Parts: sequence; C-alpha cells; structure tokens
Amino acid sequence: MNLYSKIKISRGSDKSSVKEKVFHQIGALCYRSTEKNVKVLLITSRRSKRWIIPKGWKVDKMSNRKSVALEAWEEAGVQGRVSDRSIGTYYYRKRSSKNDFLTCAVKVFALEVKASKKKFPERGQRRLKWVNPTIAIDLVTEPELKTVIKNFSGLISERSPALPQLSNWYMQGQLQKYKQNILGYKVEDSDGYSMSSLMKDYSNQQIADMVSYIKTFKPRKQLNMLHGDLENGKIEYQLNCMACHQENGKGNKQLHAPNLVGLSDVYIVNQLIKYKDGIRGSGNGDKHGKVMQLFAKNLKNEQVMKDIASYIISLQD
Repeated sequence: MNLYSKIKISRGSDKSSVKEKVFHQIGALCYRSTEKNVKVLLITSRRSKRWIIPKGWKVDKMSNRKSVALEAWEEAGVQGRVSDRSIGTYYYRKRSSKNDFLTCAVKVFALEVKASKKKFPERGQRRLKWVNPTIAIDLVTEPELKTVIKNFSGLISERSPALPQLSNWYMQGQLQKYKQNILGYKVEDSDGYSMSSLMKDYSNQQIADMVSYIKTFKPRKQLNMLHGDLENGKIEYQLNCMACHQENGKGNKQLHAPNLVGLSDVYIVNQLIKYKDGIRGSGNGDKHGKVMQLFAKNLKNEQVMKDIASYIISLQD
C-alpha cells in the first residue's frame, strides 16, 4: 500500500524551508439532519483522547468512498451514504510505531448516517458524541478540520443560492422584487423577509453594482448531498421542469427561468417546499412565482423533490 505521496510540501511558516513527506488518509464527517438541526459525530482518538472524526488509511484496491464507509463503521459503528467528492482536507501530526511523527493529510468525505450499531470493531476503545457543528468546531483541535466542519455546516443547511452561477438579468430582477416587496413580504419566509428589509433602501444603481461584483466570483461545483433517485429525478424533471429550464438546466431568459445548474440540492428542495406551501410565489406581481407554485404543487412529496434536485446536480459539467 502506498501510504505517502512523492509530492513534498512545507507545513511551516512562509520563512520555513523545511519540507517533508505527507502521508495521505481518508476521513468521514458523519452527520444526520432534521428540519430543525444538523448534528455531526465526533469520536476520541485512542492515544491522546482528543476529539476527532473517523479516519484512517485508504484500503488498497478499494475506492475512497468505500474506505471512508469502512472507517466510519470500524471506529464509530455508523453506516450510511458517502458523498461523491471530498468536502475538504485537513492536516495533523501522527505518532508512528517508531515513536516519531508523520504529517498526514486527511481527505474528508461527508457521510449521511442511516444506521448505527451498538456492536462494532472498535467499540469501547473510543467515546462517541453527537454535537451541533458549532460545538464540534470548538472541540476539534486541527485548524483545517474546524474549517471543513464550518464550511460543511453552511452547505447542509444552505438557505441562500450560489449566486455566481445565476445570470445578471435574473439576480437584478429578484433583487428588484425584494426591493418592491413582491418577494419576501411574508414573515413565514424568514430568509426572504430579511432580504426584503435589506433591499428596500438600495438604489437601482447599487443593485446593478452589487450584481456586477457578484459576477466576479467563480461558480463552485456542488456536492450531491441528498442522494436522490437519479432515474426518477430525470423523469420528474422532464415532466415538471424542462419546459422552462431546458433539458440542460441552464434556464430560459424569455420565460424568466433561471439557470439551475450550480445550485445546491439542499437549496433547491428548500425552495420547492416553500413554493408548494405557498410561502413563495404568492406576492402581487410575482407571476413567475405563481407558475412555480403550480408546478411545485404537482410534486407528490419531498422525496420527489430530492430526486429532481439530485438529477440537477448530475447536470454539472
């Protein structure tokens, strides 16, 4: 098994010229979410007893995802769905069998926990704790791991869209609707209500300048967090979404249908729920929102929404 990369990097300050081998591992940020909150799972290390996440060496001839699932099972007794791609990397110093220290880079994957068992290989060797991400950030010691948890908690509870991938015309139109109280006038839509309060004092020029600034940022590729059924998602997308948002999900300006590719699946589902419940799309003058309401009400349940959102994620280049 090849445990380290031939690439050498410096872990010291900018002035340091010391370079060393970096050993590569995989890790699992295990989480479970409800409508009310998200919690992540921390475990203690066997030697120092500090709070960490399940991690270890990638098993030879096994994919990253399968290795991550194995580590989560062996160290914490949990099973579930592993994210398709890494959500970040952190570094730590590991004591070797020769009693010296190795620098390890841990590639972290998200694992949505579906089941947990009382009996597992390393039971009794570690403590386990389910905590709010904010508490987890305080408990772990590695700076980059704190960042990984912080970024992930923002992603899984995403309440705002990924702005850089939206078209100028769409962003300006939406911000104008918030300014004119067409969007965000309902207190039940707490995020929209906040946006409406914020935008009412912005001039048209300030809105245009803001949109121009947002477009200087590069769109980021989204993770498949909800793991919906892609085949059913494609069918439902073709039936309910494709007429306006096109086959490739890029949208249609003439129909005022925005680009969906690049939005997170969590955000998409949250917005579909708001349309279905009448929280979005009910404002006077929001004719496009009323069309969205009609389509959202046709969706059988939240699982169908997740299937559609996962299919949209698959449309990324």
